[in-house]
Amino acid sequence: MKLSKHITKITDFVNFFIDISVKEGFVAVDATCGNGNDTLRLLNRVGRKGKVYAFDIQKTAIENTIEKARESEFFSSLEIISDTHANLDLYVKENIDFAVFNLGYLPKGDHSIITESKSTIEALEKIIKRLNPDGKVVLAIYTGHDGGKEEYDELYSYFKSIDQSDFNVIMTEFVNGKNNPPKLAVIEKKHEV
Repeated sequence: MKLSKHITKITDFVNFFIDISVKEGFVAVDATCGNGNDTLRLLNRVGRKGKVYAFDIQKTAIENTIEKARESEFFSSLEIISDTHANLDLYVKENIDFAVFNLGYLPKGDHSIITESKSTIEALEKIIKRLNPDGKVVLAIYTGHDGGKEEYDELYSYFKSIDQSDFNVIMTEFVNGKNNPPKLAVIEKKHEV
């Protein structure tokens, strides 16, 4: 996939990283499956030989993701988990090649149910310990809702604490965007730790 002529959404970047990073046979985690868009994209990249673990705490998100993922011929490569991503170590036993988070609230869902930095950081710590060399974690961080700015601030502090000899951490954002535009973070493992 190439980026479109105009990059208008943070999800354009998320899709770009999925498309350039995820290969057939990979183990991928959609830590916040929401409406299933990232799950479907991951399934179509990992194929029959790979595995996608999709997490969400909301029944609506699980139902939406199952409906969306059925569009893939690789639906059997999906394990959908109705639990917090902080508990991913209870379900994912393999090393991980790629993970994605869309933080905030479920679009068209209950805006009072939001991701929180404590569980997100707990999940990130578990993922990066098991991330394969050259593996990536991509996070779309939305800050315009109640609690969003606080989550971002805590995540940013956490990102700064990640050892640069083992990981690259980059951030990007629409700096001229209005109304608290989302930010993108990418964590990349450099080598075997």
